[in-house]
Amino acid sequence: MTKQARGGGGTGYTGDSKPQEGTTMSVDKRLEEMIERNHSWALQESAEVRKELTQTRMGNERILEELAQTRVGNAKILESSAKIIEDNAKIIKDSAKIIEDNADIRQELAQTRVGNERILEELAQTRVVHAKILESNAKIIEDNAKIIKDNAKIMEDYVDIRKEFAQNRVEDAKNRIENAKDREVLRSENANLRVEMIRDITDTKTSSMKATMALYRWLAIAGAIGGAVGGLLGIFLK
Repeated sequence: MTKQARGGGGTGYTGDSKPQEGTTMSVDKRLEEMIERNHSWALQESAEVRKELTQTRMGNERILEELAQTRVGNAKILESSAKIIEDNAKIIKDSAKIIEDNADIRQELAQTRVGNERILEELAQTRVVHAKILESNAKIIEDNAKIIKDNAKIMEDYVDIRKEFAQNRVEDAKNRIENAKDREVLRSENANLRVEMIRDITDTKTSSMKATMALYRWLAIAGAIGGAVGGLLGIFLK
């Protein structure tokens, strides 16, 4: 019975014959070479894998370092963001306060405008009253001018009357002197006449001074009224 050797296809080995020595050595050599090549390839592959692993680890370390830096940066960003949020909250709060203050200012402004309108209305009424006062003062000044003029005429008439009265007294004295028979009586009457003449002259001077003072007083009052009216007119003309 003849069969092929296990695992040795194509070697020509049969059960009845011994394998040839050259053929077995060739298979073992090829197997050994193949194993060596596989082992060399495995070593090379393992070296490359280790190299890639080392590079990968180095890359991972760099990535971890960058990640740590990124986390630090993120922490700073978060801190800055928290500060920005806090500042924004303050800004919003301040804005709300400003809006509230603006509302109060608008309300006060509205009240001020109402007050200004009332003041303008009162000022208009005051101007009307002042115009009436100025008109009355003008009438008073006109009346005072007439009074001063009349007083001047009265003083002139009074001086004429006193002058005429003095002349009459002189003539009366002359008549008494001419008609007097007794010299003592004449002397006595002369003395009395002198006293009366002095009194009349004094009274005339006093009355004249009083009239002059009254005239000056009226002129001073008229000047004061005119000054006040001029001041009021100056105020309103502004």
